Amino acid sequence: MKVSRITLFIIVLLGALIIDPTEVHAWTQWGKRKQCVSNVKWRWGGQIAGKHKTAFSKSLSDWNKAQKKRKFSKGGKNAPGVLDSYYEKSGVYGYTYSPHTTCLNRGWVAKMNKYWKSSNDNWYRSVSGHELGHALGLGHEEMSWVLMSHRRNRYKVYKPTSDEIKGIKAIYK
Repeated sequence: MKVSRITLFIIVLLGALIIDPTEVHAWTQWGKRKQCVSNVKWRWGGQIAGKHKTAFSKSLSDWNKAQKKRKFSKGGKNAPGVLDSYYEKSGVYGYTYSPHTTCLNRGWVAKMNKYWKSSNDNWYRSVSGHELGHALGLGHEEMSWVLMSHRRNRYKVYKPTSDEIKGIKAIYK
């Protein structure tokens, strides 16, 4: 079967319209944020569990290595960000509260649920990295291969992917 040049052109054009390599999936419902400060100050909360502290430490480093728009740095006792743990019998592994209008310079918190345990450190790192992505402004995504997905494999997807990095670059222009 011979395909005409016009048919081939149409197929390539449709493919380019459907599959956009610059498309960003890990986006926030809040839209773009103003670049207030590049340093995001944080401190440990009073209930932080040892495994959670280790996971958050690695995830902070992962995010700082992955992108240059927003850098996490440890602050003093009045730092606006808090990394902590909590306990709740639920299907929730962690949560983040981040006021979307303040550029992370006022009261944000990321917590991991002590109820959930794993023998694999990457699982904890995946949860902490996901919550820090929310602190930076990223929303949930349905693509199972990204950190911001509920459906990701928490043993294999624990660092920011290229999609999250594109999301951060798009939010903080």
